[in-house]
Amino acid sequence: FIRPSASASLRIQPDGDGEHDTIDNTASAAVRAATPTLGFWRLVGQVTVDTRWHDTQNSFFTIGSDSGLRGYPINAFYGQRRFSAQLEARTAPYPIWIWRFGGVLFYEAGGAGNSLDEMPIYHDVGLGLRGLIPQTSRELLRFDVALPLRASPGNPVRPHFIAGFES
Repeated sequence: FIRPSASASLRIQPDGDGEHDTIDNTASAAVRAATPTLGFWRLVGQVTVDTRWHDTQNSFFTIGSDSGLRGYPINAFYGQRRFSAQLEARTAPYPIWIWRFGGVLFYEAGGAGNSLDEMPIYHDVGLGLRGLIPQTSRELLRFDVALPLRASPGNPVRPHFIAGFES
C-alpha cells in the first residue's frame, strides 16, 4: 500500500489595524508505503516533513529515540522544522505457543532545526524483536538496538537500547 497524507492548521486573529493575520501555523506532509510479504520479509517505509511558522506558543518539533532516530537520546534534536525517514525490513510473525514473534532491521534518517537549509541530518541503523500475544491483546512489545552512524553533541557513537509497549 501507499498512503500519502498532508495537514495544515492556522489561527486567524485580528491585528490592531482591523486586518487579520494568521498565527501558530503548522503544516506536515507524509508518505507511508509497505510491500506485500516477499518470502519471509516485507519492506515498510515512511517519510515525514513538518514545519511551523508565526508561532506565538514557543512550540517546537522534536526527534530522537522512539519518535524517530532510535540511535539517539529522547528529543535529542528540536526546532521549527523536522524531517524523518524510516525504512524497515520486517519478518513475518513466527508462532511459539501463544506468542507471535517477529524481527525487524531498520535504517533511519532525520533531524530538526529552525530551517531546512541549516538542519543537520543524522542516521542510524539497528535491529529489533517484536512480541505479541494475540489472544489477550493487540498491543505489541518491541525491543530495539540502534547504532547512530553520526555522533551528535553529547551523544557519542554507541548502541542504544529501547523497549516499548503499545507501539
